Order: sequence, then C-alpha cells, then structure tokens
Amino acid sequence: MIGILAGFAVPYYLKTVEISKANSGAALANMVATANRMYAADNGIHLSGALTSACSGTSADCSTSGAHNACDLIYCGYLSQQDWDTNPYSAEAVDNASCGASCPNGSYVACTTRQGAASASYSGWGYAVDATGSTYACGGAELPADMTSVAQVAGVAGGNPNGSATGGLNGGPINNTPPGSSMGHGGTGNN
Repeated sequence: MIGILAGFAVPYYLKTVEISKANSGAALANMVATANRMYAADNGIHLSGALTSACSGTSADCSTSGAHNACDLIYCGYLSQQDWDTNPYSAEAVDNASCGASCPNGSYVACTTRQGAASASYSGWGYAVDATGSTYACGGAELPADMTSVAQVAGVAGGNPNGSATGGLNGGPINNTPPGSSMGHGGTGNN
C-alpha cells in the first residue's frame, strides 16, 4: 500500500518542485525583459547577451556610445547583481530576436532556459518575453497560473504544430502566438 502511494506521490512532488522553479523562471524572464525595455526607452537600443555572475562591478559607460551587452543592465542599475549562475533558469537579454531552439519564431527582448540537473521532461523548458510584455512558454514548459498574458510556443517540444497548444496549469487552451509567427491561435481559454 505504501509503495503504491509513494509511486504516485513522488512524481507529483517532483513535478510540483519543477513547476515552482518554472514560475521563478517566468518571473525572471519578465524581470529581465522589463529592464531591457527600460534600458531601450532610455538609450534607444535593446541589449543582448547572457546574464551571468561574471556581470559584477559598477563601471560601465551607460551612454548610447560604445559597445554594450546584457551586463550593462546590471552596471547601469536596471537590474540588481545576484548569483545568476545558480538559478535553475539561465537568463538572457535579446534584441528583438528568437530565443534559440526552445523558443524559435519570435522577436523577444528576454529569454530564460532551464539549466542544471533537470530531468529530461523539463530540460527544454524556457520562457520568452516580447517587447510588448507578452510572455511565452517554450519547449513544453508549464504556464504559470498567475500570468495573464501567456502562450505556449507551438511546434516545439510539447507544442502542437497547428497552434492549438494545451498544457497550461489549468489545462485550458492558449490564445497567443509569438510575434512574427505564422502559427494559428489556440482558443480563447484563460490560464
């Protein structure tokens, strides 16, 4: 009897832990996107590059001249310094581009991708945010229940090529597709 209960409880617990990490990954993507949009509003350009723990220090040219990268979001005070490398999701600022294999077909300003020792079911999960603030779940990722503007990118691991992706936390259809995508809309459900 205990073995049967453990057979159901352990996978459910592991999924709950992973969804908690995914919620943090989606929030991280939104935080980086907001900072990148604020930087663009002040300086006229979006930044690109990975945010790592190597982005430390405070000396940077925060003007529009010279070379810039994602670390300027920290150097110029748009994001606070943190231990980016130990986060379950890696963060990247992007300049209206796609977010790699897990989040193609879009024009995004921030991405997060699951890193570390995730099981195969979760290793391709990621989130992307476009310049309007819409958030997209990628690579079969679960959608955070508290987000109002979310979509699952169809046609990639866990998605459905016809655009009727499901799999949100509440199981309802998703009604957004990535900007610049030719995929159809899923439905009008609300996650």
